[in-house]
Amino acid sequence: MMPITPRKLKTAIRLLGSENWHAHTWATDVLQHADHLAYPLLITAASATTPSPRAIYAALLLHQLGYPEGGQQLVRLIDRPSSREGSCAPLLRHAVLKTVSPVPFLQKLASALAQLEQRPDLPRPLAHFHHNAQILLFLRSELPLPLLHRALLVRAIGGENLSVVRLILEEVCEPNLEHISLVRRDSAALLIGSTTKEQAMQVFINCLLHPNPAVQLTAMFGLKLLRLAYAINALYPIARDPSSPVREDAQNLIRFLNSQESDPFVLLRPIDEEQFAQASLLRASKAHQADLLRPLFPLPNPSERSTL
Repeated sequence: MMPITPRKLKTAIRLLGSENWHAHTWATDVLQHADHLAYPLLITAASATTPSPRAIYAALLLHQLGYPEGGQQLVRLIDRPSSREGSCAPLLRHAVLKTVSPVPFLQKLASALAQLEQRPDLPRPLAHFHHNAQILLFLRSELPLPLLHRALLVRAIGGENLSVVRLILEEVCEPNLEHISLVRRDSAALLIGSTTKEQAMQVFINCLLHPNPAVQLTAMFGLKLLRLAYAINALYPIARDPSSPVREDAQNLIRFLNSQESDPFVLLRPIDEEQFAQASLLRASKAHQADLLRPLFPLPNPSERSTL
């Protein structure tokens, strides 16, 4: 290899993020052989305020050469939402998984959850949980189910306004980092992204049995994202309970899941014989054609929605 000169190092830094693979490989080899001579230039490139392939590759090289600044710069980049949404997102994901791994972000998530289980009104752990949940969603890493299940059941002090919970779950308004339901929404998204649909559905169905209606709403939010029509049966106990404050939500979700399948599937799906009589589903065949099928539930009345 030719002697390493300052000019050659600057050229290598400039070509480090090149789309030409041969140029990129040459630049990588030069900078690796230069080691400590390339360190100042690599630090400058990796510290760029705007994420770019050059900055990410420079941080990777620093890590490969044994400098802790490489991992630190990658963490700095992934901490920014704009970096996770830009064109360099796939490369950034690969670099973080190869160097930092999801472990530190998972540890921060678990630490924030432990604080929220004791004091769910604290804004700082709420913000930390949301921030690290977004990073883990970006990394698409597998997460422990017990941790996510705990987060789905985290309680609030003094109850919750269900109207606010609905707004946050439906993302109608800007996320409110001071509301505990954001933690449950993030947990539902993480659960869907880190396990199979069947496993996630079973966790959500178990959450439907929880006495907290806000937890039940989060479970319905997750089931709606999964779009699995055979989860309908688990919703009937709530949909048929006149005292449930989320009865209308369960009925609306059943209508939504019914619409995801063809008519034969909807008509032939199994029902709970102890809960529903056959006569409540079908009228006599000699009736008017429009009356052959009764609606699952009466039309929703907005004035009946509860806001506990």
